[in-house]
Amino acid sequence: VGTGLSAVINYRIIKPLRQLGEQLPKISLDQTNYKIQISGSGDLAQLIQSYNRLIDRIENNLEVIKLKEQSKALKNLALQVAHDIRNPLTPLKLNLQYLIHVFERDPEAFSIQFQSKAHQLIQQIEHINQMVQRFSDFSGSESIKIQSLEFEPLLNAALSLIPQKVQVNLSNTSALTIMGESQSVLRVLNNLLQNAVQAIEHNTTPQITINTFKNDEPMAVIEIEDNGKGIPAERRTQLFKYQFSSKTSGSGMGLMLSQELMKAMGGQIEYYEPVLGGTGFRLFFK
Repeated sequence: VGTGLSAVINYRIIKPLRQLGEQLPKISLDQTNYKIQISGSGDLAQLIQSYNRLIDRIENNLEVIKLKEQSKALKNLALQVAHDIRNPLTPLKLNLQYLIHVFERDPEAFSIQFQSKAHQLIQQIEHINQMVQRFSDFSGSESIKIQSLEFEPLLNAALSLIPQKVQVNLSNTSALTIMGESQSVLRVLNNLLQNAVQAIEHNTTPQITINTFKNDEPMAVIEIEDNGKGIPAERRTQLFKYQFSSKTSGSGMGLMLSQELMKAMGGQIEYYEPVLGGTGFRLFFK
């Protein structure tokens, strides 16, 4: 009976999670993507259904996406979307692998761990879904809808993708409101935080520090810094230009995208060198 029960649990829970972990890194804007079969309800079903909605959205807009070869504007936008999609995929896969590991080691603890992470995983997949939708709705007249936002929930969503080995230091991040558009703010945070993670991946004590305050203008200021090697002085003037990247891999689109999004929301982004070294960026919101 125990063996039979184990097989059922493996089929209903672990198999879909493994499939999701395998398919997420393969998501592409220019080739066939595969959906995952799931039945029932609950957090796992919602997670898989969220992924399947993303695949439907991509497949339904393949004809639009193919236009990137004919239009320079669409080609650049496709590169932007592809870049932003890649950012959350690896951390999502690592979170899924962690959940599978927990289940194999301690099935009773799995339920608690999964409930705590399922909402974050769904939110990040839906964020990717929104990016694909914005690509398909692309037009010169489209504008970002600015509204008052609570900063802390957006920050928590972005921080959910940070590896556990990274120490995150927060200061004054609660009760902060900003003027922006939620998906755009989340894209900027994802870009900056994932850049920081990559910059400190070989540190023995990797740290990211986030501080917020109001300046004299007044604007909400958010500082994000890491304790990595920093950016050489001669390269700083290229930071927000197309194809700048301090990594050996990557499209070099992240900072340029972040700058454009901040401008569209009436804000700005700037580089600064932290007192103790590393790399820092300031976000200014109205």
